Amino acid sequence: MADAEDWRVRLEPLHEVFTAGYKETLYLLLGAVGFVLLIAAVNVANLQLSRSVTRQSEMATRVAVGAGPWRLVRQLVTENVLLALVGGGLGIVVAFMGIWVFVTLAPGFYPPSEDITIRPGVLLFTFGVSVLTGILAGLVPAFRASRPDLQDALKHAARGGGSGIRQGVRRALVVVEVAMALVLLVGAGLMINSYARVMGVDMGFGPDN
Repeated sequence: MADAEDWRVRLEPLHEVFTAGYKETLYLLLGAVGFVLLIAAVNVANLQLSRSVTRQSEMATRVAVGAGPWRLVRQLVTENVLLALVGGGLGIVVAFMGIWVFVTLAPGFYPPSEDITIRPGVLLFTFGVSVLTGILAGLVPAFRASRPDLQDALKHAARGGGSGIRQGVRRALVVVEVAMALVLLVGAGLMINSYARVMGVDMGFGPDN
């Protein structure tokens, strides 16, 4: 009986048992996906800022007929949020297709009792991230476009250029985008190198036996 008292019972969820050896890799992939999302947000912000230069005449006309700055900001941010929601919806479709491919190619990786699917919490998280990304990516272009100068808008529309401030913001966004892309590439290289080292470790026995 003394030996029996030393025994303990611990219950663990089945999916945690199967993913216990992959948590670090999954966290690394999550970080890489976060960097990709940031790069995409900077890309969208840069494109919208470039687009706002071509819409100077439109914004100046709206201001001339009485539209307030916040109304223009709401309009431009709403456009960005809708664009981000479309991207998030396409991402969900690709995720469902990826799960189907994964289950088809590796049917024995998970037990049949485990239902591999996208849960409602993931859908809600994707919706929230899409809305937040659309808002953050659209704020700078929206604020820049919401205060147009009538004479400046007509002058730059005639010669097809942008103001020095807008050009500076665009250059800063490009620098941030390139820096994050470099960090992502370095992180991906380190992750691949670490994975190759782990797979090359001699375990002292044949894992296929």
